[in-house]
Amino acid sequence: GLTTILVTHDQKEALSLSDRIVILDRGQIVADGKPEDLYFTPPNEFVAGFLSGGQSLRVQGLDRQMFLPRRWKKSSLGERGSWEFRISSRIFLGSEYEYLGENSVFPQPIRFFLPEKLETGGMAHLCYTDGDSP
Repeated sequence: GLTTILVTHDQKEALSLSDRIVILDRGQIVADGKPEDLYFTPPNEFVAGFLSGGQSLRVQGLDRQMFLPRRWKKSSLGERGSWEFRISSRIFLGSEYEYLGENSVFPQPIRFFLPEKLETGGMAHLCYTDGDSP
């Protein structure tokens, strides 16, 4: 029954401590909701980029325009909805690695996270999942 207002730019802090998050962009409310809802189904491009590093990419032949980095999963060669990416960058984050992958279909490198170590310059087959969890 206690209401507390916390103002922060630390997304992890806001997501972990809050029952409800209100996000402002240039003084205007652009999102209001539960942390998990805003993270997994951001209502707009600003919220997707701010909370989860989502990328707005216009890819010919795809209806999707917003890609969230933790929704990319490893897949098998030839699997439906799978793309092959060349790993251009890898950063070790402790329990996972952050990658950038390049592909001729996507206009810019995509950002994704995996628990396993892949070699820079190597190839990875990925598919994008639309599930309600990461």
